[in-house]
Amino acid sequence: ECAGWFIPSSLLADWRRLAVDRLLAVRRIGYRREVHAWRHTSHPYPDTELTYRGNVMNRKAEAFYRRHGVQSIAPAYEARPVPDATLMSCKYCLRYSMGWCPSHQGKRSPYREPYYLTGTDGKRFRLSFDCKNCRMELKAEP
Repeated sequence: ECAGWFIPSSLLADWRRLAVDRLLAVRRIGYRREVHAWRHTSHPYPDTELTYRGNVMNRKAEAFYRRHGVQSIAPAYEARPVPDATLMSCKYCLRYSMGWCPSHQGKRSPYREPYYLTGTDGKRFRLSFDCKNCRMELKAEP
């Protein structure tokens, strides 16, 4: 007779919740948080000059780079736009993905360049291709 062996799933779920709650309580009692004091460092930054690509947008970022030896710091592109700035550079290439890579696939695009990407806010970004280094760049439109 197997009737005595049946345990309702709701009861099992309650036991599981109770066991987890007790284990968490025991863990909280024995847990000791490690506290580390933040110390400023002064390791030299590899460059002494940062362009807009350094993305320095606020005073704290600027102070950080100055403390690490950077002498010339340009603000981020969002703070002061730079004409013909490269905003992104990537190995992914739309030409290649469409089968129009002159270097690897030997085909030319049926469309006239330059290509543009348009954001939902209406901003346009020009695509340029660095085939020698196999890179696609997204440039700001003036």
